[in-house]
Amino acid sequence: MRSIVRTATIVTFLGLATVLGCGGDSPDPGGGNRATEVDSITYPSSGCAQLHGSFFSTETVLIKETDGTLISQGTPDSDRNAFTLSTIPTGTHSYEIFVSCDSGPESLGNFTFNEP
Repeated sequence: MRSIVRTATIVTFLGLATVLGCGGDSPDPGGGNRATEVDSITYPSSGCAQLHGSFFSTETVLIKETDGTLISQGTPDSDRNAFTLSTIPTGTHSYEIFVSCDSGPESLGNFTFNEP
């Protein structure tokens, strides 16, 4: 009986971890829930996009084409309110921004990039 309870507890925990992903904002960016947010995007130099919002050293930011092709990624070396990524193609594109934390990736949605 003890073995069944232990197994049920482990399965429940794994199921919950799978459902949560990086879901939801967390006041503790190291706590496993996504805390990164993107409010706006500017272009400080050719090929670079500066994301403005909340960024944490425990979370990786990924910019992908809508078909999943990786455009750029990076992890800030400290918590900050702006984060610059390079290798952004010029022109107007719709890219999806993902955040990956210790419990998995989560999409922040599609953003329009207008790299001059």
